Amino acid sequence: MNQVNLKQKRRDSVRFNILLLLAVFLCVGATTRAQVSIGTAEAPVAGALLQLKEKKNVLNDSLNAYKGLLLPRVTLSDKNQLFPMFLANPDNPASGPNTTYASDKTKLDKIHTGLVVYNLTEDKSKDLCLGLNQWNGKEWVCFQHEVGNAVGHLVSCNDLNIFGRYKSPNAHPVALHPDDESLDGSNYITLKLEITEPGAYNITVTPEYASAANGETNGYFFSDDGIFWERGVHTIMLRASGVPFWYTPVGSQGDKLTVMMNGKTLTLNNGTPCTKNIVVENFSKKPNYTIDCSQKTVHGTYLFNRPLNPQENYLSIWIEMNSTDTSVQGATVYLETDEVDGISFASIPTTITFADRIAGRKEIILRGKGKPTSAKINKMTVSSNSATGKTTCSVDVMVVYAKTKILGIGNTSTYGYNIADQNGNVNMSQYFEYGACKVLKASLNFGKDTTSLVKVDSLLFVDVDIPNAGDLQNLIDNHEPDIIVMAYNYRPTDVTTFDALDDYLQKNGVVIAAIEDTNTAELLFRRTLKNNAITCVSYKPFGTIYTFRKADKSRSVNLVNDELLNGPFGDVREKYWGEDASLTAAMTNVPDEDVIVYSDGRFNNMQPAPDEEDMITICRFKDRNLVWIGDGGFWAAGLNDVEIKASANCPFYYDDDFKPVPKLFGNTFSTDIHNSIFFANMMSWAIKTAQLKGFNTP
Repeated sequence: MNQVNLKQKRRDSVRFNILLLLAVFLCVGATTRAQVSIGTAEAPVAGALLQLKEKKNVLNDSLNAYKGLLLPRVTLSDKNQLFPMFLANPDNPASGPNTTYASDKTKLDKIHTGLVVYNLTEDKSKDLCLGLNQWNGKEWVCFQHEVGNAVGHLVSCNDLNIFGRYKSPNAHPVALHPDDESLDGSNYITLKLEITEPGAYNITVTPEYASAANGETNGYFFSDDGIFWERGVHTIMLRASGVPFWYTPVGSQGDKLTVMMNGKTLTLNNGTPCTKNIVVENFSKKPNYTIDCSQKTVHGTYLFNRPLNPQENYLSIWIEMNSTDTSVQGATVYLETDEVDGISFASIPTTITFADRIAGRKEIILRGKGKPTSAKINKMTVSSNSATGKTTCSVDVMVVYAKTKILGIGNTSTYGYNIADQNGNVNMSQYFEYGACKVLKASLNFGKDTTSLVKVDSLLFVDVDIPNAGDLQNLIDNHEPDIIVMAYNYRPTDVTTFDALDDYLQKNGVVIAAIEDTNTAELLFRRTLKNNAITCVSYKPFGTIYTFRKADKSRSVNLVNDELLNGPFGDVREKYWGEDASLTAAMTNVPDEDVIVYSDGRFNNMQPAPDEEDMITICRFKDRNLVWIGDGGFWAAGLNDVEIKASANCPFYYDDDFKPVPKLFGNTFSTDIHNSIFFANMMSWAIKTAQLKGFNTP
């Protein structure tokens, strides 16, 4: 007969209940605490959701454990797929995606960003590596690489460019002279490489002397080393070192350059080498010549924030000499400019030949380098090495913003709300090109004329009236606008539109949003700033006058250097703007650290109440290229000049040359408002920002 030990049974039951209670406690604890430590009962450090440690009371960066984290071991089979996680058959890479992944891949790819595994196989043909891999939302990325030697080729011989001045007083084979000059930071070579296999590189150029009989080098070289982590085109700068031993003899093309990478000659993809030479100037002999300032030409287009291409961006200048002066023959000519706003020009040292002397004149090419830091006319001074005193000449080089595409969204039938509306609505033929569009298209304001206030190659306009819900992403994909300008009566509230707008802003797109609809404006702020406490209210009616600020709310930061308030078209600080024909939208509960406020709730020149000063009617976001205006008709214009001047519905104004100017406005037409001047400053800022760090910035 089986006997039952009742005491033992009760003990087992108690133990089970205790263990069950402990498990429940741990589960509840784990779900109620946002942060967890494993290996010790200590609370995790403040910045960690999960902390693994064994040793207690370790509060610095010293050893805190003797064991590690063991990650799952998997077999990855596709660089761009979450396999085997979502394979139809996890043991068969050829089985394809399961139904869940096939139907919702984009979403699943994004939410698995940060997934880490240990891959058991390596497949170079699929760019999959052995070891730790992380999913970045689009593909698997190796944690580590075995670094071998990089493999690649020169993209083009035209992209192999030489910079700086090279000179020596010595003829071959004379030894070094005390006057010899070491090369410095102005001496370098740039080249473009197409890297087909990432890895380490050591690139060198050791010039062979122009008249070398036995491959003699000329005392200087160029080099750079590092690691190419990615395939594709890379631009490399090789810094010069050393001292040129000998100057280039008359009749020679100069020192021969051969580019080497990892001990092998670099060629074009077809195996053809690039032939380049450096002329070392004979500075023991200075020629007598003058610069003909009437014979100078600026070649190429100069774009703001875009590196100069020496083959396209250069100056041609003629020099003159006495055809009977035999001393000039064999001497070296060198011209250069000063550096202005990030760019400069210099010639390759050029030897005067017998034919040059007899002709009495010669064209000298000065190649450009650098990246323009402003869009304006730069006055460059050309200097020379002529023995005939300090011969100089000035050259004007115009730098412009690149072609800028503006997507206009807003009503195209009345008052010019949509700034991209080119001809007015076909059913409203009495309307001409509206005020804001006129100001933007006037070359006196925006263009590449010498008189243009804002130098820009051209403005391209795309208008779409009021797009349907969800159409914004298609518009962005199809047109790739540099700037999006929204105005009355655009008032989307659908998630798809705001997803597209948020993505565009995160990719540095520039947005001007003149939105007075409180629901849309509130969604814009809440989505962009990730803050649901922000609210928007309808505020004051048409004809209300608001004040542009001159400092932040604390009065501690002066906005004198803000390009929207004090820009190329004028200074509007402590001046006024007017609401057109509706109610102004005003934002509240917006943290000061998120925006720069240009206009608050102050109106009609009255002393503001505390809550009115806390309101926002115009602002710029600090972490996004976004300006918001609480009036959808901020730049509304009328049917004709009479209405533009007289109408209380039309706060936008300009003179006969379409230059933005103040306008008398308000219920008694007694206050100068500056809507058009702020608008023009704002568009100048938008164009510059789009070029400097925008959606299409290279």
